[in-house]
Amino acid sequence: MRWLGAVAEHLAAVPPLALTRRGTDPCVTAVFSAPEHTIGDGR
Repeated sequence: MRWLGAVAEHLAAVPPLALTRRGTDPCVTAVFSAPEHTIGDGR
């Protein structure tokens, strides 16, 4: 769960405008999907 802390720090460091322009949904989806895909592909 350390990555969650890193993500929180990154989001806190990123300005709200940049966050909105980038789109939070795709970022969150990618972050939460990565572990599942890694586990499925690796094992």
